[in-house]
Amino acid sequence: MDSTTQTTQHEIARRAYFNYLNRVKQGLPGNEQDDWIRAANEVSDRTDAPAPANSLNARPHLRKSLASAARKARATDVGQTDDLTQLSGIGPKIAGELESNGILTFSDLARFEPASFARVFPRHAARAKRYRWIEKARERSEAIPATT
Repeated sequence: MDSTTQTTQHEIARRAYFNYLNRVKQGLPGNEQDDWIRAANEVSDRTDAPAPANSLNARPHLRKSLASAARKARATDVGQTDDLTQLSGIGPKIAGELESNGILTFSDLARFEPASFARVFPRHAARAKRYRWIEKARERSEAIPATT
């Protein structure tokens, strides 16, 4: 992914988050997909690129990052994030990579099986196995009381 695409994705994610906040604050009708479509159109208008009728469907490479950004925005709103750097072998850089892919809590990490984690994050598979990230995340997620 080149830096222009990544910058555009970050702009869309930020814009969608602001659209969400404004919609909720003002009590306007709509949903999360509307926020993302509006954000993608706003960013494409600013960059003079043609905006397709439904930007999410026309840009499948954005779908995963947009979904994880939406999830992160919701989790941050209600304080549902964990400090993944508490696990041995996870520093700020790896934690940022995990968070950008939607892994915000120990529970998110605990949902992985080691083989699927290795497929999704091949660069970190050996380290995850060595430091037992998934097992330790499962222990921590079970130790955290559920809040509703």
